[in-house]
Amino acid sequence: MNTQEFWSLMDTFAEQPEEKQIMWLVDNLSEKPVTDIIDFRDICYKLVDNLFFEAPLNRVLAETLPKGALERYREFCIWLISRGSQTFNRLQNYPHQLGDLLEELNVEEPFKNEFATVCTSWAYLNKRDAYLNNGVDVYNEKHIFKKYDRIPGEFECNV
Repeated sequence: MNTQEFWSLMDTFAEQPEEKQIMWLVDNLSEKPVTDIIDFRDICYKLVDNLFFEAPLNRVLAETLPKGALERYREFCIWLISRGSQTFNRLQNYPHQLGDLLEELNVEEPFKNEFATVCTSWAYLNKRDAYLNNGVDVYNEKHIFKKYDRIPGEFECNV
């Protein structure tokens, strides 16, 4: 998966009704090769890290969020990505529009949407279970399923 494919998924994700977003993304990721699922997670984490450590937006957020709100800042970064490429790029290019955007979207804290970890874990487990239970291996990935019990670097997902 490349960045353009990632944003295509996120743009469609953002258009889904909020109560259906997570399962929509899990279903769509489950249809992709495991390497794309891992790439999706990695692209998301790189975007979060870029927002968190380097972007001018972090200065505006530091002024907006109270001191010690480090964890909420990471949540905000994930939430921003979940809004799709147009919203993400708007704040990347014009970080001082943050207040206007939050008001426009009628958003209040907490910013929540831990889709990258949850959805990639569930999608991987769905594919692995399909292979182990039914022998379904559309992308010839059995070597991956034997090597990993879960996505490398992911914590176990207890649902």
